[in-house]
Amino acid sequence: ASKFELAMQDGEIQVIQGGWAHRIVNESESPLRWIEIDVVPRLDPEHPICGLGGRSCTDGRFGKDLKGSYAFSTLFETETVKLRRLELEPGASLPDYRTEAGCLIVAPASRLDISRDIFGQGTAETHLRRGEAIWVNGGCVRGATNIGTDKVQFFTMEIR
Repeated sequence: ASKFELAMQDGEIQVIQGGWAHRIVNESESPLRWIEIDVVPRLDPEHPICGLGGRSCTDGRFGKDLKGSYAFSTLFETETVKLRRLELEPGASLPDYRTEAGCLIVAPASRLDISRDIFGQGTAETHLRRGEAIWVNGGCVRGATNIGTDKVQFFTMEIR
């Protein structure tokens, strides 16, 4: 059996090609919490559209509304998956941002309290604790607003 050592910082993301048996051993003194996402359609990290050692992803945006700042950027994209990092200050809203496919929303390091516009259906609130995730069909975080009291960072993984 091969051994692959990986050191990561809190909130860091790693993409590892799957398809093999594996186990995780925590060699630190602190408790380990991680989120593992196994993508059923082939992720194909060797052939990125952007990110993952390919050309940089350039669709990132940042700005400020009347209540605070926001930022989002694509970390990587392949034919089957698009991973984005989003940040919202308390009260801040994203500009109209929508996905066609369903997506996974993951709160990696803090509580996530957002209100989302659901295209043609009004709004819905999403409340996730650190390490929780939720699957959303289409319209992933359209017009999302941070309704919590702290700045939040979260990820969306659009799976086509």
